[in-house]
Amino acid sequence: MRCSRRRWRKSPRRRASSGRCTTCLFENQLHLKGPNLRGYAERLQLDMARYSAELDDHIYLQRVREHAQSGRNSGVRGTPGFFVNRAIQDVSFGMHRLFEAVEAALHHR
Repeated sequence: MRCSRRRWRKSPRRRASSGRCTTCLFENQLHLKGPNLRGYAERLQLDMARYSAELDDHIYLQRVREHAQSGRNSGVRGTPGFFVNRAIQDVSFGMHRLFEAVEAALHHR
């Protein structure tokens, strides 16, 4: 779902659709293989011809690889990755460290 900022701002329907996609992927992050993704796309009523064409053409593969490498270079070991004041926050054992880092950053402003 690529579109210009102006078009994005003018389209609440696009924003809602993107939000539904993000929520669906987040809720199913342990099940992100091809057949699962196709099922989510169908359930979200995406344009399946476009979905298939874009996946078959691998048009996003380079961008995904670049983002993954950028994350590795920044110390991200999993998703989602959180940074507070440019420092990675390890949330692998719970969100409490992230909350503590945010609180500390707010108190030192």
